[in-house]
Amino acid sequence: MKHFLLPLISGLLLAGCGPGEDEKRTQITQLIEASHVDMQAGRGDSADFKLTRALRISPEKGDLLNAELNALSFDVVRARSDDFRDKSLGRLSAKAVVALKKGDNITYLDDADANGFLLKRMRARTPEWAELRRHVLLDQTSQRKTDAETRQRDEAMGANLRRTYATVLRDNFLDNNLDINVTVSGKNATYLKLRYALFGAVWGRKFQTEGLFAKFQSMGFKKVELTDNYDYDYIWTL
Repeated sequence: MKHFLLPLISGLLLAGCGPGEDEKRTQITQLIEASHVDMQAGRGDSADFKLTRALRISPEKGDLLNAELNALSFDVVRARSDDFRDKSLGRLSAKAVVALKKGDNITYLDDADANGFLLKRMRARTPEWAELRRHVLLDQTSQRKTDAETRQRDEAMGANLRRTYATVLRDNFLDNNLDINVTVSGKNATYLKLRYALFGAVWGRKFQTEGLFAKFQSMGFKKVELTDNYDYDYIWTL
């Protein structure tokens, strides 16, 4: 009885298992090939459906087939995206649109079939190019404005931080019995000037070896001047 049950139990266990790795790889390869056929025929939805099925039975991460599948799926998603299509078309110059209509190839995606599918969709959309171009230019103008505002805000914050740091630095010097005068100037407060009657080359070397210049640089200062207001005056560009 024991010998009779063992094959039966083994068979039931195996019946409950999914396809083996080789079978999974074969299924994935077939689905990838079928999706390419769909893309060439302009059936983007069908290609995406097959790739979604393939992803569900994808092999282990790091597998080359897995990498190929994910890359292809990414390209197909972008090729089917109306937003990606319209922005890609809107970024083209009038001359480039003429070339596109004539059948010139423009590479947007790594996969040739997905790229070809995208170009077909772009060509069908060329009558709306002028309006798409206008939207792209408006977006670019808005982005430049946003970037400029962000940069100005960051620069103002950095300048205030450096001015505050100069005050703290002055207090630290005084706490260590050093009457070193500290001033900040220049656009965005990036010029740091230190004045002390005993400054000389030894002090400059001391600032280097003790990491003060590195600290100044990390705070965003571009230049540091050490002077004794008499015959020693040296400027470091950070």
